[in-house]
Amino acid sequence: MGKKVGIIGCGNIAGGADSPQRETIQTHAKAISLHPDFELNSCFDIDTGKAREFADLWRCGTCHTTVEELLSAGNDILVVAAPTAAHARLLRMSADSDAELIICEKPLVADAAELDIVRDLRKNLVVNFIRRWDTSHQLVRKGIAQNQYGALLAFNAFVAKGLLHNGAHLVDLLQHWFGEVENIEPLRASLIEGDLFGDYRITIAGGVAGLVSVLSNVPYSFFEIELVFSGSRISLRDIGNEIVIQNAKPSKETPGFVHLETVRTLESTLRKSLYNLYDDIANQKIDYALARTQTISASEMLFKLKDEVAHACD
Repeated sequence: MGKKVGIIGCGNIAGGADSPQRETIQTHAKAISLHPDFELNSCFDIDTGKAREFADLWRCGTCHTTVEELLSAGNDILVVAAPTAAHARLLRMSADSDAELIICEKPLVADAAELDIVRDLRKNLVVNFIRRWDTSHQLVRKGIAQNQYGALLAFNAFVAKGLLHNGAHLVDLLQHWFGEVENIEPLRASLIEGDLFGDYRITIAGGVAGLVSVLSNVPYSFFEIELVFSGSRISLRDIGNEIVIQNAKPSKETPGFVHLETVRTLESTLRKSLYNLYDDIANQKIDYALARTQTISASEMLFKLKDEVAHACD
């Protein structure tokens, strides 16, 4: 028997975006169903019909009628996949459960005041930032730590769907690769339907700054990053499904001229990132204390930025 998992919220990321027959792994339920070290023990949704359909589709042990029932069902891991507005309340309620780990979808909480609940939570906690679990993104992180690319000189990025939602993945990835993000400065900012758009200067540990454009007028998903190092350039394309590494090399045709030459293209495992998350949990590869600290730090910065932009727009 594997570790028992209880899922709160039975929407798309919980299991609705997948099916047992499809090859892709885009949801918690699919990842749990395929991993030998976990079993889907409990589920709950305020829409009882949706919860029953979810339980039938994914062969969930028990479909509970209240959150309290699920929290008392002996789950080792809790997945908070409910709407963001409910996260803080559910995290507070989970504090007295038997679960040793809580996996929360992003955004972690709805505002800065709710971060106190996260700080006081006496459990391991991880937010599902998918690129942390991708093996290619992890290889890049290892290369940065080993100074394989040289010193970081500059970076830029384009993301869609808001800085608080999709852009939070970028902030987390920068922290995962380089350490703490030191500052986010609005250059041309706007607040649209509660999220931040426009241009921002992000400064990471060591003082290197990059320009991030958060696009409000594109009708498709967009997440791309260019990182310029003293000896290499790394390009994340197609939301990170392709990572191109180029190294600086002397030209064979032009003596004295140094150019960039593609040496490796990494194909990501983003389409199975949730399986990778559970595999990293099973193999004890996650530094939960560091992940929590970085998530709280980034959340504080983004909430403060939102307040500043909202005040400037008044």
